[in-house]
Amino acid sequence: MQTDISRIRGMSVQNVMSREVVTIDAEMRLRSAWISLMENNISGAPVVDEEGLLIGIVSIKDIHEAIFENFNKAKALQKGNMQPDDGDESGCNETKELTMALNALFDSRVSDILPASQYVERLGPLDSLERAIKLMADKSVNRLPVVKEDRVVGIITRQDVIMVLSGRSRR
Repeated sequence: MQTDISRIRGMSVQNVMSREVVTIDAEMRLRSAWISLMENNISGAPVVDEEGLLIGIVSIKDIHEAIFENFNKAKALQKGNMQPDDGDESGCNETKELTMALNALFDSRVSDILPASQYVERLGPLDSLERAIKLMADKSVNRLPVVKEDRVVGIITRQDVIMVLSGRSRR
């Protein structure tokens, strides 16, 4: 099958974006955000503040990295408190550390794991599909929120682009 790249010339983001967007509230517990991503079978979503304005993106990868970071912190604290004869319990302690790290993290808010100075690449509905593809490639991102007056009105993903390039429709 040959792909006709010329089909994207002149195409705008609004022709390709998904309009039904799952957003995550910044004050939502991380546990609830993770469940929402899983239930919707998506790997990430825009994060909005209490006024519905875009403030970030959270992904499963971000959550996994936060879990790993918390686990390593708990492990380092445990090592500092270990007695010389505690070696036999190291496997059990690692399980406890991971459980404690997960519980602490899942009880925190989504905003707690967002980088303080995160700039979120975004598009407007009238931006070209070519611009979206270039941004995704240049910034190595899988999704770009589509905003109008800082409110999320859509999202475009790499999968959306692939479907357009292959001549298929996701809907």
